[in-house]
Amino acid sequence: MAERTEPYAGGNREAWSPLQVLGSGLTIIGGVAYTVSFFLKYLFNASLWHIATTENNHILSIREPLILSILAVLAVGLGLAGTTRDATALCVGQAIIGCYLFGQGFSWGLPSYSRLEIGYWTQAVGGLVMAVGGVLALVGNLQGRASLPHQPSETQPQAEG
Repeated sequence: MAERTEPYAGGNREAWSPLQVLGSGLTIIGGVAYTVSFFLKYLFNASLWHIATTENNHILSIREPLILSILAVLAVGLGLAGTTRDATALCVGQAIIGCYLFGQGFSWGLPSYSRLEIGYWTQAVGGLVMAVGGVLALVGNLQGRASLPHQPSETQPQAEG
């Protein structure tokens, strides 16, 4: 099956699923919220950046929020690309990064969530929105592809007759 990578302006707009655009939009919103959450109060009136740079005073401690921020910005970029290009790889990337960041941002099994502040909740909800958005974008992309009539590939020989 040929990859559909036409931009909206020149592509077959009827083949695009609104679910893909909605999911990509949710990924963008969640990624922005996730990135902003690192600068909000997370625990004990301190942001994750503050905790990472002052608690251990070690270069390794800043890696986690830095890597998660880079991944969130990458998810936003994939979401932006997913609203203008129709490629399954963009939607798969959104889904994988969104689910990973949700898993990293939400602390499972804490005895109490009462001491966590707005930064934690913004990160958790942003991760959830990214994960849901990425999955919706992927489902929408696959539904759009399933609705297209099958066209023979250029590399396959045509039946003579």
